[in-house]
Amino acid sequence: MKNNNIIFRIDDVLKKEFQNIISENGFTVSDVLIAFIKDVVKKKKLPLNLLSKLNENRFASFISIPEIKKEVEKAIEEYKDSITKVYLFGDFALGKVTKKSTVSLKLEVNDEFNKECLTLIRENLINSLHRNVDLKLNNELTFEEQDAIKKEEICILENKK
Repeated sequence: MKNNNIIFRIDDVLKKEFQNIISENGFTVSDVLIAFIKDVVKKKKLPLNLLSKLNENRFASFISIPEIKKEVEKAIEEYKDSITKVYLFGDFALGKVTKKSTVSLKLEVNDEFNKECLTLIRENLINSLHRNVDLKLNNELTFEEQDAIKKEEICILENKK
């Protein structure tokens, strides 16, 4: 069987710490990485703790607007009769997303909407998007807030009855 090289970049400090840990246990970098790769191939899955960390990093770096829309649709399903439109604004609408960006949403609601539902909707979105979520109701915004949001908002959901 032919051997292949795997080349990747790693922070120098992290590499040295890794080498120290494995050398204390009598192994080389190659020993550990080959054992890891064989274990993944044999089990046909990544270790749960690593998969969890990788997913955390993946979600932290990028969520698309269609993904946000899909999760919003699920989160407001039982309240859809009282929510007429949902707008995305802030970093995600402006395309200036960082790992710390909040998903900011403005909800246009009718008189039937129960404000106590906001907490449930927000919690569901935080759990599904793995991000902080800020929900604003259109009828509670000042004129200044409305003007600022209107300049950047994107309508991601509209209930047409």
